[in-house]
Amino acid sequence: MNCCAVLGMPREGERCGRPALSAINGNLYGTTEECGANTDGTVFGITPSGTLTTLYNFCSQSGCADGGRPTAGLIQATDGNFHGTTGEGGAHSLGTVFEITPGGVLRTLHSFCAQSGCRDGSFPLTGVVQATDGNFYGTTNLGGAKNDGTVFEITPSGNLTTCTVFARKAVAPMVFSQQRDWFRTRMGLSTERPPSAAGPPSMARSSAYPWGWDRS
Repeated sequence: MNCCAVLGMPREGERCGRPALSAINGNLYGTTEECGANTDGTVFGITPSGTLTTLYNFCSQSGCADGGRPTAGLIQATDGNFHGTTGEGGAHSLGTVFEITPGGVLRTLHSFCAQSGCRDGSFPLTGVVQATDGNFYGTTNLGGAKNDGTVFEITPSGNLTTCTVFARKAVAPMVFSQQRDWFRTRMGLSTERPPSAAGPPSMARSSAYPWGWDRS
């Protein structure tokens, strides 16, 4: 399906989708990066019969405070809401973590580069996963102490903690297993131990990723 054409943006070369999430209600949900009313991406839902609904148009707020251009898909958290990231926009124009209800009500949980020198990270290119502790985990491509990206933890209320920083840029999403308490990337990035001895134990319902982080 040409998402841009369905959403009224039938332009060649648009990056219009990531792997869609099969939600517990049987519908598919996903993001587009460059479509929608403001050309800064959307969150959409589509029924098994093919009826598509735009749940949210990014950059609907002044200065794109609600984020823009999501480059990753969504997860459905244990509360039934969807979570994801945007690579641009937010209060500091360097990306966000967001929550959106199945009805299309969006809440920005964190705007990156909120700390001096962007020590909390910036420009997330991948989504988040939810562990059984209820918190969400992800990576940023830039920012952190070395400006080469971070691993972050964020609570459902939006309290973000930087777990570790990279020596090279992080471009892979995270995948958790339960064997060991450290993260290893399949993309050739540095391996570093997060501060928690146990680490996040497992993922909530999420899209399938072709590659990423694991702890096996």
